Amino acid sequence: MPLQALTANEATKFELNLGPTAALVPKNHKLRVQISSSDFPHFARNLNTDPG
Repeated sequence: MPLQALTANEATKFELNLGPTAALVPKNHKLRVQISSSDFPHFARNLNTDPG
């Protein structure tokens, strides 16, 4: 998939291979996933330089 800037106020689908990860989320609770560039070089850094 080519790199592209995200569009504000538009849903974007991501598919990630998280490896051996598990979480039990109780009914009616929500789960938030935050990804940061702290795992460089395993994940590419986001230098926030896109002029878009």
